[in-house]
Amino acid sequence: MKFSHYDAAIVREVFQGNENVPFRKEGEEADPMKALAYRVSHCKNIDQKLQIIADGLCDLKGEFTEEDVEALVPGKGTVFTEAMLDRCIIHEIRYGRYTI
Repeated sequence: MKFSHYDAAIVREVFQGNENVPFRKEGEEADPMKALAYRVSHCKNIDQKLQIIADGLCDLKGEFTEEDVEALVPGKGTVFTEAMLDRCIIHEIRYGRYTI
């Protein structure tokens, strides 16, 4: 089992056998959609934001829908999808399905 923590005292307790120490095991990862939503919400440049959405959804799903974009930017899924199409970031492979 791998273990990492920023506090040396907690690391010492774990190595001494104290099992009551709460810690996060190395390798536990966050939900990929939540991580992508975080990246999108903290990006200020609209062109970069559109590129992050397109790249991220294609990496996660291969192809995506407008509902997937809506999950990342609530209330603006249609606008963002049309903006990505206008800038030729994505293209429609089937009705309602997009990829880069």
